[in-house]
Amino acid sequence: SPSGDTFTVKAYNYYRPYRELYLAPEFFPYNTDWYVFAKFIEDREELTTPASNGEEWEDLRLGFIEFEYKGQTLRVAVYEYDDFADEDGEVQLRFADQSPLTYPGGRYLYVANKDIKNPEGFWVDFNYAFDPPCAWSQTYACSLARFDEVLPVEMDAGYIHPLHDIY
Repeated sequence: SPSGDTFTVKAYNYYRPYRELYLAPEFFPYNTDWYVFAKFIEDREELTTPASNGEEWEDLRLGFIEFEYKGQTLRVAVYEYDDFADEDGEVQLRFADQSPLTYPGGRYLYVANKDIKNPEGFWVDFNYAFDPPCAWSQTYACSLARFDEVLPVEMDAGYIHPLHDIY
């Protein structure tokens, strides 16, 4: 932990039967439509967000990025990940979309603090969007996308959740 008074040990059992069921990561083909120029709109708010373990967590939403996609203006929530004042840190983009092939709890993408603070805007490549760790294991708990953070389009970029056919 940051205070140094606790720690976690994780062990992996190589002999467990589910090991053979591991599915290698699969990605959508690279889609240049999802390499977009965005602007950050600051709108700080402490929010209660759903977590994968059934709890609700307090998160600091810093605002949104806004960009154009096929004639539509879309917004994606920006959450503090590292200290926002740290130029070497990152923020977390958190969103879900309408695709039946992506994790319904949402996906993440990290952007450098120094990029998002550029008043001229910055490029975001959603082809690197990925599932949070809790999509894979109940060992992890993570914040999920809120209902108002679901994009009205299918994002055919980034990670394809291998268990999409069971949702």
